[in-house]
Amino acid sequence: MLFDDEPARKGSSWSHLEGLHPHSSVSERLDAIAFTVFRAYHCTDMSRHQQRLYSSGPRVTELIHIQSPVLRSALQAVATYIPGDDFSQTWNLTTPHVFISHHRDALLNRARQEGESCMEDLKHLFEYVYTKWADPILTLERLTKAGNIDAKRLPWLYKPNEMIISIVKGVPTAYVLKSDPSWNEELTGITLECWAWDYNGFLLQRKGHELFVATPSNSDPTPIRNLSAYPLRFATKEVKDSVLARGRKYWGLRYQHHVSYLGWDAKGDRNQMHARLSNLQKIPPKF
Repeated sequence: MLFDDEPARKGSSWSHLEGLHPHSSVSERLDAIAFTVFRAYHCTDMSRHQQRLYSSGPRVTELIHIQSPVLRSALQAVATYIPGDDFSQTWNLTTPHVFISHHRDALLNRARQEGESCMEDLKHLFEYVYTKWADPILTLERLTKAGNIDAKRLPWLYKPNEMIISIVKGVPTAYVLKSDPSWNEELTGITLECWAWDYNGFLLQRKGHELFVATPSNSDPTPIRNLSAYPLRFATKEVKDSVLARGRKYWGLRYQHHVSYLGWDAKGDRNQMHARLSNLQKIPPKF
């Protein structure tokens, strides 16, 4: 809760601070700014509860509210995923701000198209993020540029809506990541909620898949391609070409084809007409 006046402790039995004049959004009064940073301060006696509550991921210690209309337009234009369920309503970016890192080059290109005002606002946003969060973000970019990742930054490697490659029975298989990765209860790895096209005998439909990526056991950076599932952008050209070729072939046969032929049944007792055979049944769904 935000207050216009300075909050104070209310009553002897209350353990929290409260002001007299609540206010829902400070940024509404600051039209000239590009963004506002809100930081959360937690009471020490809540630490154990908070640790249990946020065991599946990092705690949110601050958020950036995007105020600039041109900056909002640029973010909306280049975003390949939504950083939070209510981002389009709140325009709030939460820590550790890897969304900015994931879209860095696209934002720069968009800002150049939008003009000087957008470029100026973006410069200030980058200056804050890459100064305040320099260690996690710059280390992530340095590792991934070299094709590596470490255990601490493993979840930040993945972007929702991007294609994931996993080797299934020796064959590179493509999936689409649906949401941000989450740590498992034992913190031994992350779970990727994905989907892939599946044929049910009549048509193609999306089928959910859950992939598990174990945390690298050593402290040194691990090659991204050594992970059990990794983003397609880090795959070799050979893997990309293989997945694309198989995907195009599979998609081209997505509609059922009527085929009739005369032949013996499974028991070999009757020589009869067989019909309604789909071409997709001949191709195992790997895309």
